[in-house]
Amino acid sequence: MKFIEITTKTTTLGAEMVSAIYDAHGATGCVIEDKNDIINNLSTYGEWDYIADDVIGDMPDEVQIKAYFDMQAESTIIQVKKDIANLITFTDMDLGSLEVIVNVVDEDDWKNEWKKHYKTFSVGKTITVRPYWEEEVHDTKHHITLDPGMAFGNGTHETTSMCLEMIEKYIKEDTFVYDVGCGTGILAIGAILLGAKEAIAIDRDSVAVGVAKRNIEMNDLDSKITTKVGDLLAGEQNKADMIIANIIADIIIPFSSTAYNMLTDGGVFISSGIIKGRKDETVTAIVNAGFEILEIISQGEWHAIVAGKNG
Repeated sequence: MKFIEITTKTTTLGAEMVSAIYDAHGATGCVIEDKNDIINNLSTYGEWDYIADDVIGDMPDEVQIKAYFDMQAESTIIQVKKDIANLITFTDMDLGSLEVIVNVVDEDDWKNEWKKHYKTFSVGKTITVRPYWEEEVHDTKHHITLDPGMAFGNGTHETTSMCLEMIEKYIKEDTFVYDVGCGTGILAIGAILLGAKEAIAIDRDSVAVGVAKRNIEMNDLDSKITTKVGDLLAGEQNKADMIIANIIADIIIPFSSTAYNMLTDGGVFISSGIIKGRKDETVTAIVNAGFEILEIISQGEWHAIVAGKNG
């Protein structure tokens, strides 16, 4: 089976922005090749004991973000290229060349590409995330085993790691959680491990929902987490104690009112995927929906917003 592969050359700070564009246009999978991730983890965090010199040496100097679309997505590719070119209007940061390269590739050439540089790492104070092919570790209280497959959200991206940190901080025991735009299901899994009693993980992409379901089963949490293909919270009836939306500002802004209505009094709305240039308007929308802003955190050019419903 053949796919359209689109590669964008950018910088470490630009990687999340490009990935968000791919995600918004329904990419089947995404691979980030950034030698700085490896160098920083080796020198600063000590998460890996050893990396062969040729792994870093063979990686390009410019960050490369690859995504995959089916062969009928030519019009989508045109729009993706326009959106990437327009990124410079949202920030004055260095985004690199933003050169876009389009190729046609076979599935076997890319389906395991993301495994090369994805290693076990820690998030927050108590969480360790490991890909299923890595050896099991016991250095923190909570362990998430993950097969990222062809879905977004493996925990290494700033937007996802900020969500996990905020879930860890604000989750209460025996709460009900919606994970909206669940990707791999990592946030729903994290919420349950951190004390929630039940979660529903929803994504519009059936591929992502399939990946999330496998990850949930891999962590023996299928009795507590339900997966669904859906459009945000459309059709859901039960109010939650926490709603997590790691998406993008364009979706979070109109979704804020729905999130408010679907939360219990005292509930918490955690949103992420918000680029620096969109923070203020996202905060305004969340406040206008009735929320109180509890906390805003940042990593790189990205923000996560925690908001509470006071009733």
